[in-house]
Amino acid sequence: MSGLDRNPLIRGANGPRKIRVPDRGSGRGKSGGYRVFYLYIPRRGLVLLLDVIDKSERANLSVADRNAYAEIIRRLQQIYDREIPKPTNLPHGAAMSENTRVSPRVAEIVAGLSAFCDVLESGEPIENHYTVRTVRLDLPEGPFGPDDVKLARKRLGASQAILARFLGVSVKALRSWEQGSRPVPTIARRFLDEIAADPKMFGRRFRSTAVEPARP
Repeated sequence: MSGLDRNPLIRGANGPRKIRVPDRGSGRGKSGGYRVFYLYIPRRGLVLLLDVIDKSERANLSVADRNAYAEIIRRLQQIYDREIPKPTNLPHGAAMSENTRVSPRVAEIVAGLSAFCDVLESGEPIENHYTVRTVRLDLPEGPFGPDDVKLARKRLGASQAILARFLGVSVKALRSWEQGSRPVPTIARRFLDEIAADPKMFGRRFRSTAVEPARP
């Protein structure tokens, strides 16, 4: 989720950000493409997709739409901060009375977020109300020995110095793995597993980053 906190904030909406995405089929570029609105709560590792709009249909959120988002997001943030939220009285499928010009689309999204907040506040398991998918990675288990490191390097046709540079470790560390004097760290093992699984792809990556030393 790197970079999610770098995109521009939507002014007056209490935290959502937007990304400009080009419409490649129209050739309009980012300025005439789509706007993706999302809420990122880094302390919880939470990203909520709020809306995607086509700029040809709507240039941006109205003040009423931003106010509607601001209130429901305030409630959501209070829940995740374990604070007692203030009642928002958001009727499902309708805009708030004090924001009579909220667009139907935003009103529907806000109502959905309100229902989500109700579930969070109830303490019930989220999966009782929403589809929750769990992804399990079937990664190799077991020892990754010196011969495995040597084989990965051989498949790439790389020297110890080059592979060490690519992995972001010292040549001394890589040499110790190949000699068996030190175990291969888990994160390096995962990388070496990927190299062994597709050496051609990583070989192309190596060649694309190779720089010849300047001649005197």
